[in-house]
This record gives sequence, C-alpha cells and structure tokens, in this order.
Amino acid sequence: GGPGGPPVQSPPAAAAAQEPSTNHAVIRASWSAVTRDLQAVGNLFYSNLFAIAPDLAINGPFKGVDTQKQAMRLMQMLDAAIKLLDQPDLLIASLSELGLRHVRYGVWDPAGYDLVGQVLIQTLRQGLGDKFDSALEAEWLRLYKTIKLVMLQGANSPAGKSLRIHYEQQQKKKQEK
Repeated sequence: GGPGGPPVQSPPAAAAAQEPSTNHAVIRASWSAVTRDLQAVGNLFYSNLFAIAPDLAINGPFKGVDTQKQAMRLMQMLDAAIKLLDQPDLLIASLSELGLRHVRYGVWDPAGYDLVGQVLIQTLRQGLGDKFDSALEAEWLRLYKTIKLVMLQGANSPAGKSLRIHYEQQQKKKQEK
C-alpha cells in the first residue's frame, strides 16, 4: 500500500530474516558434532519420522522410496544449507527451489514441514545428548522456521501452484485406475 494505505505485508522469508539472527557458529558446531556419520543421522531421522507418522512410509510420499538414499539426500541438503548460512541470497534461492521441488512429491502442507521440524529437533537431541540445551534448541528452531517459510514460499509460488494442480490431477488418475 502507498501513503495512507494499509502497510505492505512482507513475505515470510523477509519476516523471518527480521527475527534475531541465528547464531551461525553455534549451528555449525552442533551440526558438525552430530553429523560425523551423515548416513547414520539420516537413518535415525527417518526412523524417528516413521515412528511418529508410519503412514508416510506406507501410503505417503515415501512409499516405495529407498530411505537409505533419501536419508543421505536429506543430510546432504541440510549440510549444504548450513554451509550457506553466511550467503543468505544463495540459501534463500536454494531453499525456495527445494520447496518447489517438494510439490512434485505432494509436499506443500505446512503441517508436514512442522512434523519434519519436530523430528529434526528430536534427532539432534538424540545425537547431541546433554549438549542440546534450550539455547541450542532455540537456535535450531529459529533456523528451521526460516527454512520452512522459504520452502513454503517456493511451494506456493505461481510455478508451485501449477505443479500442485498437475500433481493432484496425476493422483486422481491413479485413483481411477
């Protein structure tokens, strides 16, 4: 809005960027400590996820997926994102594209992102034990909130909305068979 009009609403990523900044050094140090074996951490993440939401593996987006490979992809993606913390333009572009790609797998619901965030925190807590205190948890929650908001921006972009329509049409065809 212009002068005298309603204030312009900032996009979610901009709102997240205005929050107290994430302590990159603390995030990097904790990530480094927990990810000496990316495959093991990824496997633990998916074990935790499927314990909470078994239907994701049975009928959801992970049906028929090699979770060993998916676990490694997830860990590599998080690793790359953490390496880009000091390059927010690249990080935002990368996460937005990732959110757009997730629409192809039927993932655009904020609740799904919330579940992933919950499982990520649980996995970090298991991996770091007593080192995962409330201050570190707050840092990770702040970072994940930004990741979620930017990915959802990608998923809800015009291209994301177009992909969603295509995905829903494909699902409807599968159900008719």
